[in-house]
Amino acid sequence: MTCLQSLADLEQLEGPLMDCFGTRDPETTAAAVRLVLTHMAWNSKRLLGAMVLDRMDADLLSTRADFPDLCQRLVNGADFVNEGNY
Repeated sequence: MTCLQSLADLEQLEGPLMDCFGTRDPETTAAAVRLVLTHMAWNSKRLLGAMVLDRMDADLLSTRADFPDLCQRLVNGADFVNEGNY
């Protein structure tokens, strides 16, 4: 979903960016390039977060049989680091 949202954002920006690049004004072109680079950095952070959540889901599913109440404890905000569990 994160990747699809990123592509949709870029598709919406395509027209205005092409207009900026077509002006041949260095400052306008530089601003457009900064916008694209900022978009890439922002989406990189979003994608990393999505990958972490995906990994946590995979780990949770693989250990669900061993810890039947783990899902409920996570939902309730259990602090596994300070409890020394998990």
